[in-house]
Amino acid sequence: MFSPEEQQIEICLLKTNLDEIENDLVVQRSVLPELDAENEEKYRETMTALHVARALNTELEHLKLESMRLTAKRIQLKNQCEDITKSLEKARENRIELENLLKEEERDIELQM
Repeated sequence: MFSPEEQQIEICLLKTNLDEIENDLVVQRSVLPELDAENEEKYRETMTALHVARALNTELEHLKLESMRLTAKRIQLKNQCEDITKSLEKARENRIELENLLKEEERDIELQM
């Protein structure tokens, strides 16, 4: 066993260690609310960023769908324009043919007179 002096020294050492542990705990407790507040703020910022990202993804999907719709409409209009161009070209050809027939008819009439 320990002598009374050694026991006194051991008790003093243990008390000093307990005091240091207590001081460390006090420091940790005083820092915890600050860390909790910081973590809460970071959590709110992260959630806000997540909501913004989701909203942007939703908007992006809507824009993709709108782009697809507009592309289909553009193709439809392009095909209609091509059809109209063909119709106009045919009408021009018919007009030229009719003008030529009219001229021939006028020449025939002049020759018959």
